[in-house]
Amino acid sequence: MLGGTQLMKRVAAIAIAFAVVATSACGKDDKNPTGNNPPPANQIAGTYQLDKVDGAGLPAILFQGDVDIEGTVVNLTIELTAGSMTLKADNTFTGSMTLKLSIPNSAPQTETAPVSGTYAVNGNSITLTSADPADPQVTGTVANGQLSVDIDLLETGEEFALSYKK
Repeated sequence: MLGGTQLMKRVAAIAIAFAVVATSACGKDDKNPTGNNPPPANQIAGTYQLDKVDGAGLPAILFQGDVDIEGTVVNLTIELTAGSMTLKADNTFTGSMTLKLSIPNSAPQTETAPVSGTYAVNGNSITLTSADPADPQVTGTVANGQLSVDIDLLETGEEFALSYKK
C-alpha cells in the first residue's frame, strides 16, 4: 500500500498527464465564425487569464470522487485554480494550468501543467496546435479580449467551457 506522500505523487502525476493533454486536446468547432479575415495579430496578441470554467469563477472542481491508484481507493478532488494563455504576434502561444489535488489525510498538492505551440485565426475562430504532435488541435473563439475554448479536460467525454480574459 502506498503512503500518503507516495500516493499524492502518483495522483499528481496522473493529474498532470490529464492537464497537459487537456490544455491541448478535444476542442469543439466554432459553429459561428464571423468572417474569413482575421483581426490583426496585435489585437489578438497578449496574455489571457483564465476567468471562468462553465460560467463560474475559479477555483473550479473538475473532479471529485473515488479513484483506484495501484490498488488503493482514495477520494480525490481535482480543482483548477488558475490558468493563462499568452498569444504572441508570431502566431505562437504558451500557457499553463494550475491544479490543486486533494485526498483525505494528506496535505493538498499544487501542480502546474505547461503547454506551447502555434495558433491560427480565421475570423473570430482560433485553432491552437500543441508543440507535442501527439496532442490534437483545440478550436475556440477569440474576440474583444476574450478567448474561449471547450475542452474535455479529464478525457471523460465531459467538456468544460474555459473563458479567458485579456
